[in-house]
Amino acid sequence: MNNISELFPEENSKEYFLENLPGMLVSSQRNWNRISQDAWSESSFNRLYELITDITSKSAFHDLSALHDSSRAIQDYLGPFIDKNAIPSSTQITQINDFFDNLEATLQQAVEDYQRSLVPSKKLIYVISSKNEICSSICNKLDKSLYDTKHVSDINIGISLIKQTRPDLVILETDNIDELSTIHSTLIDSHDQYVALLLISHHDDTATRLLAMRSGVSRYFSPPHDAEQISQEIENLCKTEKAQPFKILIIEDDPTQAEFASSILTKAGMVTDVVTHPLQVMDAMRTFAPDIILMDIYMPDADGLELTTIIRDDLQYLATPIIFLSGETDQDKQINALLLGGDDFISKPIRPKHLIATIKNRIRRTRDLIHAIKLQVTNQTANITQLSPDDSNKIIESDYLSDTSAEAEDEPVTAAVVSEADLLCDKIRVALQSNLFKNFYQPILCVNGKSDNSYSLLLTLPDGERIVQWDSMVTATQGSGLHSQLNQRAVQSALDSINELKNEAKQGLIFLPQTINDIESESDADWIRDALRSHHTTGTSLILEYNLSELAPHIKKAKQYFSILKAMGISICLSEFPAKKAAFKLLQYLKVDYIKTARKLLETESDVINTYVNQAHRLKCKVIVANVSDPRYVNLHWTTLADFLQGDFISPASDDMNFNFSQAAM
Repeated sequence: MNNISELFPEENSKEYFLENLPGMLVSSQRNWNRISQDAWSESSFNRLYELITDITSKSAFHDLSALHDSSRAIQDYLGPFIDKNAIPSSTQITQINDFFDNLEATLQQAVEDYQRSLVPSKKLIYVISSKNEICSSICNKLDKSLYDTKHVSDINIGISLIKQTRPDLVILETDNIDELSTIHSTLIDSHDQYVALLLISHHDDTATRLLAMRSGVSRYFSPPHDAEQISQEIENLCKTEKAQPFKILIIEDDPTQAEFASSILTKAGMVTDVVTHPLQVMDAMRTFAPDIILMDIYMPDADGLELTTIIRDDLQYLATPIIFLSGETDQDKQINALLLGGDDFISKPIRPKHLIATIKNRIRRTRDLIHAIKLQVTNQTANITQLSPDDSNKIIESDYLSDTSAEAEDEPVTAAVVSEADLLCDKIRVALQSNLFKNFYQPILCVNGKSDNSYSLLLTLPDGERIVQWDSMVTATQGSGLHSQLNQRAVQSALDSINELKNEAKQGLIFLPQTINDIESESDADWIRDALRSHHTTGTSLILEYNLSELAPHIKKAKQYFSILKAMGISICLSEFPAKKAAFKLLQYLKVDYIKTARKLLETESDVINTYVNQAHRLKCKVIVANVSDPRYVNLHWTTLADFLQGDFISPASDDMNFNFSQAAM
C-alpha cells in the first residue's frame, strides 16, 4: 500500500509547506484575535491548537529547527488550556501574543533562508504536439535561462510528465477535444495548484472555441499562428505574482461543516472566515473582503439564494465568485441557484482536493479578468496620446475615452456594472414594447385538501442563457420611470392567465407580486379597471401581492388604494409578514385577505405558530406558508394550521399551469 508521501509528493515538499505557511499563520492569528478580543469559543480554540500543532510537526519534518522551536513554544503553552478547558487570563493572553510575534519573525526568516538556498528556478513548460513547426518556433523564442521546455509528441507521455511533476504551463497543440479534456482532468486530479493550459488549434469557429473553453483552456490560439505573440502570452502567464493567501468567506449555519471546510482550506494555505449566522454576511463582506464566497444553500433566517441576491445588489461584490456548497441533487434547483448569481456548485460530502482546486481556479480566473480590464484601460489611454491634434473627431473621442478610462482605473468592476444595469434597463424597455417577457407559475397548495388552481405568477425576462427575475428587473429600473409599466405588464399577464384557466374550465387564483410605486396614483387603479373590462373578467381571481416592509412607510395611501382595488373584487396579500404585534396592527388597519410568512418563521416554535395563525384568522385573513424548499427546516405544525403552502418542495416554478393539485402529496 502506498504511504501518504508517495500519493501526494507535492503536498509534503518543503517548498509547498513554506509557500502555504504564511496563509496558515494569518489564519492562526486571525483566529486567536477573534478569540482573545471578541468572544471565547472552545471549538475555535481547539482549531487554533490544531493549526499550531500542524505547523510544529511539519517544520520538524522539513528540518526547520528555529521555526519548529517557535511553534512548539506556542503549542506547549496552549496545551494545558486545552486539557483543563480553561480560559487564559489577560496576562497569559499577552504572553501568547508575544509567542505569535516571535513565530511570525521566525517564519519570515525561514522563508528568506530557504529562498536564498535555491538557485533561481526556471519555469517548467510541457509542450505536447505532434506537429513541430509552430511549437518549435515558440520554444526558440523563449529565454532558455528562464524557461525549461519539455517537448513531447505523444499525449500519453505528456500525461505521465504532468502526473510526476507539476508544470507552470502546458501548451497543447491539437484539434481533438477529448485529448484536451484528458489533459485538463489530469492537471486537476494531479495537482491542487492552478496550472494554465494553452491550446493551439487549427480551427477558428465558435463551436470549437466553446468546447475548448468548457474543457478548461486558459488561452486559445487560432490560425494564423504568430509565434511572437504566443511566446509573449506565455511570458505573461508565467510571471510570478506577489504571494497573497487566498481569502475565503464560508457561510454555513452548521458549525461542524463550516469548521471542516475551513480546516481543509487553511491547510492548503488559504485564509478563511466563517459566518454561521446568515444575517451577518454583509458585515463579514466589508471587514474580511473575501476573494471568494463558499456558501450553503439551505439555512435558517436567510437561505443561500437570498443572500446571493443581497450580495449581488452591492456593486462592489458583483464580481466576487460565489460557490454553493450543498447536498442538493436536483439539477433544476442547482441551475436556478446559478441563474440567481452563483458561479459554481459543489455537492456534499466535500472532496478536499476538488474543493481546493475549484476555489483556486475560480479566484485565479477572477484575478486574471480584473488584470485584463486594467490592461485594456491602460492600452486605451496609451492610444489616446497617439491621436493627431488636427483630427477633431478623434480629439472628441479621446476626451470621452480618457474620462471613462480614468473612472475604470479607479473602479474597473463598478464601471462595468453600471453599464450592465443600464443595458438591462434598455432591454426591459424593448421587452415592454415587444412583449418579450415570460411567465413562470409556482403552485400554492391548499392545506385543507381543496383542489383550487392557485398559482404565484412570476414575470421574468429571458436574456440569452439566463432568466432575469422580477426582483432584479425592479432593482434595475429604480428611478427609470418604468415601474408602472412593469406592474401593468404583470397585471396583463395575470389576467391572460386567469382567462386561460377559465377556458380550461378551471377555478383558480393568481397571486401577482407588485411594486409599491402605484399605490399613490388613482390613475393606475383606473388602468386596472379598464384592463378587467378588456379581458371580460372580474377581479375576484386576482390577488396583488406587496412586500410589507416596503409598504410600511405608505400605510395611509395603501389603505386608500386597497379600498379601490377591493371594490373591483381584487384581493390583497402581504408578503414577508413577521410574527410581531405591530405587523398585526397594520393587518387590522389594512384589512387584507392573505399574508405570506416571513422566511425566518419556517422553523419557529409551535406556540408562535398557534398565535400567528389564530391572530390572522380572527382578522379574516388566510395564511400562506411561503418558501417551503426543504421540509427538514419547516415546523410541520404549519401544515395543520395554515391555509396554503408554497415553495420548491411543493413544486418548483414552471412555464405552465398543469400542476395536479388533487394528487399533490402533503
